[in-house]
Amino acid sequence: GISLDEETLIDLSQSPYDGLLNMCLDNGGTLGKRQGQEYILSNDLEGHIQGVYSGYQGTVYFVCKGKFYKLLINSAEEIPSEVGLSQINDVSMFMYNSTLYILDGENYCYLDTKENKVKKVIPYNPLITINKKPDGSDTTVNESFNLLGNGFREGFNADGTSTTYHLSYDNLSNEKVSANVNGTIINEGNGLTVDRVKGTVTFSTAPSKSSEPNNVEITAYKVFVGNKELINNCSFAIEFSNRLFISGNKNYPNKYFAGGLSDKNDGSYFPTKYTYQ
Repeated sequence: GISLDEETLIDLSQSPYDGLLNMCLDNGGTLGKRQGQEYILSNDLEGHIQGVYSGYQGTVYFVCKGKFYKLLINSAEEIPSEVGLSQINDVSMFMYNSTLYILDGENYCYLDTKENKVKKVIPYNPLITINKKPDGSDTTVNESFNLLGNGFREGFNADGTSTTYHLSYDNLSNEKVSANVNGTIINEGNGLTVDRVKGTVTFSTAPSKSSEPNNVEITAYKVFVGNKELINNCSFAIEFSNRLFISGNKNYPNKYFAGGLSDKNDGSYFPTKYTYQ
């Protein structure tokens, strides 16, 4: 063996830095064999590796030239994607509540392990108000609007006679409106009509009263220009204290957005009130 206090120990200015390429110094200054490398893929992939996530469900996933792959022994399996991932941006992947999410600075996606496919994150529709009267009065603010999506829900207490219900927003977008009335789903065009400019929903038959509060819940949609891009254009995320924090938007480099808690308990809700700078 070699004593660590011998004068013959190799100095950092000497080999192996000057010729012995297969040798290296350990922390004590003694010689050891340098670790080698081995190619893990026998087939060549065009382009550089844009991002890697190791250990999700015991597997390594990576992105190369905008394509999502699962690493196998000496090969890679391309995972189908419903999303056109960036072919040039670095890709960040992270796990939140057992789901693998992908950010490429343009898209916010997740891996659907049941269908073995990369998909866009489906935004959570927050319940923004509760205990409203049909005319829109007596509103109690509940959840904040979701930056990631257009959808929102509102809870009303039916009076048994009113057919027209006033939402909190006018100039609604074109997605179909629906309502849950005493446990029954009623869809636009089949039991209710919508005045999108005014933001009102009119039922063919007045919803009946109920001893249960918020027995009429309406789901509608409104676009706030630029909201989605605040989240979709981010490039990294981190979990802290059971909350998801996302940032790295090149257009807003000093802002980060905190995920909200919802009944889905996933990464699909970013309340407007949780934006920090």
